Amino acid sequence: MSTNATTGAATSWLDISSSVNSSGQGGLFGIAFDPNYASDGRFYLRYTQSDGSETIQRYTKTGS
Repeated sequence: MSTNATTGAATSWLDISSSVNSSGQGGLFGIAFDPNYASDGRFYLRYTQSDGSETIQRYTKTGS
């Protein structure tokens, strides 16, 4: 989430809810940041996909 400096409103910059199966034992299991996150914006999420399989996906935060 990002916060608007003027209004204080929170804004989501990543929504993977349609890709994640959160029933039963499913859901988001972990997050890891690339050692160079400050410069490359890369991070990794481990979660249960909609089909029930587990995955690790790389994402890149761009902008502010």
